[in-house]
Amino acid sequence: MTSIIVASNKKKAGKTSVVSAICTFLNSKNLKSSIYNPFNEGNNSNIFEELGFDLVSNEDFQSNDLSQKVINRISNEINLNSKDKILISESQINDSKINVDIAKKSNSKILYVANINEDINSIIK
Repeated sequence: MTSIIVASNKKKAGKTSVVSAICTFLNSKNLKSSIYNPFNEGNNSNIFEELGFDLVSNEDFQSNDLSQKVINRISNEINLNSKDKILISESQINDSKINVDIAKKSNSKILYVANINEDINSIIK
């Protein structure tokens, strides 16, 4: 089907809220969707589980290890898990170039969460 990466160049930008809103909408339309969060980094509590969303089972990657091998593995997970459902990924990577690289390799769309006064052109350079 398709996959969407929800990304930002800042922490606490509202990505989790956007992912939750998208999945709630998709569920209300009876569309099969799941959430992929590759950078849970061992957090015991996952807000998406608490809200009852379907999560893709995956290994946790460390956001400080962004080698090409890790980027390829994340892209592969997105490809594998978006074949029969809409996959929404919350990116914890604040580097737009890496998010674009993952999106290209996984044939994903990027939904960018930005402040109203941000210059989008300067973010993607």
